[in-house]
Amino acid sequence: AKLLKSNEFAFYLNTDSNRPSALLWGGVDKDLFDGPIVMFPVVKPHYWSLELVDFRIKGKSLKAHVSEDSKAKYVLVDSGTTYFTAPSEMYFSIMKHFPEAPCSDVEEYPPIQYVLRSAHNQTFTLEVSQETYM
Repeated sequence: AKLLKSNEFAFYLNTDSNRPSALLWGGVDKDLFDGPIVMFPVVKPHYWSLELVDFRIKGKSLKAHVSEDSKAKYVLVDSGTTYFTAPSEMYFSIMKHFPEAPCSDVEEYPPIQYVLRSAHNQTFTLEVSQETYM
């Protein structure tokens, strides 16, 4: 017997603190979103790994700072942490783009962009605002 309707999961992230967010197994709940859904294949076993096509800060690509065999070719989706991590080769390039400012000065920090490959081989840019990651 199949446990899930489909081999999919979805995140519903709500910024309203009075309403919960959710992790959905077996597909999506069409009542929780407007617009199109973009699907991403898991590309490596053992982790929820998505293909990272590019990583940008202020629209500037940091891909040149990554070797061809780097682990920085993947984004690991982890709903159990609030941390962002990167391989050391990319970490120092990333940190050059962040100001030496208190975390409370959110507007001083840039938005970051993950360019991911979708299940339909299209690229999709996910922008994470400084208000979200700070």
